[in-house]
This record gives sequence, structure tokens and C-alpha cells, in this order.
Amino acid sequence: MRVMTTSTDVGAGAGGDGSLEGSKGLGVAARLAAVLAAGLLLRAMHPGQPIVENYVGRQIPTAMAARNLDRGSGFLRPRLDTEPAPNYFLVEPPIYQALVVGLRRVNGLPLDVCGRLTSALAATLAAWGVYALVKRRAGEPAALAAAAAFSMLPITIRYGRAFQPDALMVGGCVAGLACWDAAVRGGGRSRRWLAAGWLLTAAGGAAKATAAYIPLVAFLVLFPRRTWKSAVLCGTTILPVLAWYAWAAGLAASDGSRASEANRDIWMSLLGLGALASAETWGHIGRFLFLRAFTPLGLIAAAWGLRSPAVRGAGASIWWAWIGLATLVMALLAGKLHHEYYWLCLAPPVAAGLGLAWARIDALRPLA
Repeated sequence: MRVMTTSTDVGAGAGGDGSLEGSKGLGVAARLAAVLAAGLLLRAMHPGQPIVENYVGRQIPTAMAARNLDRGSGFLRPRLDTEPAPNYFLVEPPIYQALVVGLRRVNGLPLDVCGRLTSALAATLAAWGVYALVKRRAGEPAALAAAAAFSMLPITIRYGRAFQPDALMVGGCVAGLACWDAAVRGGGRSRRWLAAGWLLTAAGGAAKATAAYIPLVAFLVLFPRRTWKSAVLCGTTILPVLAWYAWAAGLAASDGSRASEANRDIWMSLLGLGALASAETWGHIGRFLFLRAFTPLGLIAAAWGLRSPAVRGAGASIWWAWIGLATLVMALLAGKLHHEYYWLCLAPPVAAGLGLAWARIDALRPLA
């Protein structure tokens, strides 16, 4: 029977040979770097492509707010150049736009190029998070396969380079969970991992509030004990986005245009399960879930991988909890599921499942 070993297992059996342990560590880092770099290069190709692909209705206002932020509109008043003025883009705090502007001021490239590169880097951060979470539970081969799968999913290629905050949401949340996972393992840097996990999770949730379920995934599955401390750690990550919406409500009422208020009302009116009664909604679900986002083969293989005997129980529970809570949120947002990018939230567990499927296939090979 094939036995899967992790880097920790090999290191422990090396008899204290520091050179062997060090060379193995360098090899692991090199393999991970190669996978992440390949995904980044794939998404960063032709960064000057005009913003005409995918759902441009989301990319254009995001880019418009970034341009005005670059011109000095201020973080708390992200402006749109549409009437009636002043019209503010208040659907989320402009964290993504601020990162785009910061990258532009560092490298001097055009704003649209920096937007695509910011998303490409954020998706790379997500691939690292998937790798780290899978590696602890199933070993390096499955983790490398999962990171590669994440980079090659159709929806990740499309929206991992788009001028919108969805890749940042996924990158921050997955990397945040990976940091908290490292903290759970203990060690001298556990407090730093906890702090990094809080910052990344809060940033990912603020980039797009639809990721508010991620702290609940951490609380229910990741932390070994559900104490008041872990509840506070997870719960406070949503405070920044709640503070933003409190500010946005006041701004729209006092200084915003009727367009800002109308956009908010339209968005809120779409919340609920009512759209699930529509055949059109189920058509969008079938098209995006089974075809465009993950392909039929990819979805079937991911489900098979997540049912791997090697990772059942605690090993796969984080991904099943993610899928369950994400599905619940998407059901509440059923009226917006015609926007393909909403399905990006399922990319991390699908990629993890594909990595685990690869490990299952590898385990079936006869030993030489």
C-alpha cells in the first residue's frame, strides 16, 4: 500500500542531517515557486488588454473609482464620473482600488495594467493559501496539484486578471485561513500568524462583503476549540466592512446623489430566495457551475477528490464547510447569480478537491 509522506515526516526520519533537511526545504520552496509563478504569468499575459471582456459592468465602475482615487478623490469618497453628481461607488470600501493606485505609483504603468496585475497577484496569494491548507492535510503532491488547478480553472483565469475586487476577496480570505491554520500548529510565531490571518481575512471580507461567511468557516472548523477568544478573533474581522457601510449610508444620505441611493436600493431588493423560483436562475446556475466556471470533468473530479478516504473527517471538513456556507450565501444572492464572477468563491474548494483527486489517482499506481 502506498504511504503518503509530508515534508515533516521525511525531515523527522533524516537522522538529524541538516544538509538533507535543508536541501529538501529548498526543493519544496522551488516547486511551489514554479507553480505559483506559472499561474501568475498565465493571468498576467497582455495586461494592457482593454476592459471589454467578461462582465464589464463591474469592471468599469471599479476602474472609474480607482482613476478618481488616483486623482485625489479620497478613500472615503470613491467617485464615479456619471450623473447626477456627486455619485459615489459605495458597494464596498475601495481597498482594491487603493492597491491598484499604490502599484501604479510604484511601477509607473497605466492604471488598467496595474488593475489586472493586482488581481493576478491576489489570485496568486489565493493559490498559495490553497497549497498551504491542502499540504497540512494531504501532503505536498496534492497541495502542488491543488495550487496548479486553482490557477488553471477557467473562472480563475478570467476573473484572476479582471479590474474588480473578486480576486482580492478570494486571495485575502484563503491566505487568511492558511495563516490561522499555521497559528493553530503553534510555534514561536503563532501570534504573528494570527495577526496576519486577521488582517488578510478582514481585507478579503472588506474587498467584497459576500465573503462574510469565511470567519465562520474558521470558527467552526479551523480552530480546535470554540472559545470566546476564537469567536472574538473571527468575529472582529467583519468590523471594518460594517464600519464602511455605516459610513456609506451616512454619506449617501447627506452628500451622495440619488444614483448612490438608487444603486443601494436595487442591490438590497435582490436579497432573498425568491429568484430560486425562476427557471432563468437555474439556467444560470447550470451554465456557470457545470460549464463555464469549472467544466463538467473538473467538478466531478473535485467532488471525487474531496471524498478521498485519506482526508475524510477533519482533513476535508474545512472545504465542505466552505462549500456549504458559500452555497447558502449564494442562495440568498440568487438574484445576482447571472453575474459569473459570483462563482469565484467556490474556486478554492474545487481546486483543493482536484488536488486530492490527483493524489488519489497517484495512489492507485502500482509500486515499482
